[in-house]
Amino acid sequence: MSTPAGQVPWFVRIARSGAALLAGLAVVTWVTPVSVRANNGFLFGCGSPADPRGGGDLVILVCGVQMGTARAMSVAFLGAAAAVLFMSEFVTPRWRGGGHWLPGLLSVGPLAAPLITVGAISLFVEVGGTSPTGQPYRCGTATVPPGDELSSLVCGHIAQTRLALGLGCVILGLGLLVAGAYVARGFAIPTERLESPIGERVESPAADGVEPAVVDGVGSPEAGGPATDVTDPRTEA
Repeated sequence: MSTPAGQVPWFVRIARSGAALLAGLAVVTWVTPVSVRANNGFLFGCGSPADPRGGGDLVILVCGVQMGTARAMSVAFLGAAAAVLFMSEFVTPRWRGGGHWLPGLLSVGPLAAPLITVGAISLFVEVGGTSPTGQPYRCGTATVPPGDELSSLVCGHIAQTRLALGLGCVILGLGLLVAGAYVARGFAIPTERLESPIGERVESPAADGVEPAVVDGVGSPEAGGPATDVTDPRTEA
């Protein structure tokens, strides 16, 4: 995993580029305005996480879930960018193990890190929204869903769905990291010499330090037998 002095390894370049893109995605999410359905059937602007709309408790009641989700997603993307950048800038220069799993982790890190952070944060973000008529409803969080019968009639299994998706994203992200390390380990295995097909020249085993087989002195000049050229009987026809 050594590189010439002054040159940046390819996997570090991938990690840096991915971290920059994730940071840009976090900024875009933070400044993007959010709208919800109002009770008159039209859309109601809630502002953006960077510039939320004022209006007191009414705006918080109508826009709270959507604004909270937008803030959480922005923080999740930013956390993923920080994790990838930490691996590339602080872990890689201090790695002296010579292993090949680190390039694999950094290569898939820009994809795996947001899956993990978004999935983890979504477990603790409030679930809810507004009905088609503009009535807001709240369904707790994925980890603490509402237990009363009225909420279950309104929310259905939305909290349980969020829990399954959040845990699924975390598991997929971790699996992607394991897969990246597994694939990268394959580049450290030397390519085995495959058996040559019939009709092509095959190197003598003696070239690898293995003595050729001798049967009753045949094929051994030292034993007085002639050197015999053994060919495949299928090629004689």
